[in-house]
Amino acid sequence: MGSMCLCAVMVLGLTDPRVRQALVDWTSVAPGLGFEPGAFRSKLIWQKDEPARSHVVIRLAGPRRLILKRVFAAAEDAGLLGAVAAQQDAFARLAGSDTAHAPEVLYASDDATLVVMAEARGKTLNDHLTSGRTHAPLLRRAGAWLSTFHGAGHLESRTYQPKFMVRHAERMAD
Repeated sequence: MGSMCLCAVMVLGLTDPRVRQALVDWTSVAPGLGFEPGAFRSKLIWQKDEPARSHVVIRLAGPRRLILKRVFAAAEDAGLLGAVAAQQDAFARLAGSDTAHAPEVLYASDDATLVVMAEARGKTLNDHLTSGRTHAPLLRRAGAWLSTFHGAGHLESRTYQPKFMVRHAERMAD
């Protein structure tokens, strides 16, 4: 690991060995993407450490704002390659839109355990919904994004079943 990367780890207090490994991995892929790894500051923004699911998500701020995700353990049905393919598809499908965008995947390892992508900047829908703002306009904007995304590709008829997202939201709230 380069001294600049080690310095970032020490200064920001990122002592989790998974974070250190992710930053080592970053130093190996950054040059191929045209970046000097030491030109970026790192900040851990998400982590999961369970027996079947272990990953870290790191924001890299430098000449570009990037997201580095490193997966260390994934459930057998995690679909890492499918998730990366879906993100690449979303970026491609929305590339021509003036109102809807998706972050670009700049690098994915063959097994999708290491992914570098452009950061989607701004507040999340949840940030806006919990800030006391009126929900209806925000939900219309979110619906417009979904409509643009789904309208940019092949459409299929599916039954709307919110129970899956409701269960996920309940698990997150717990």
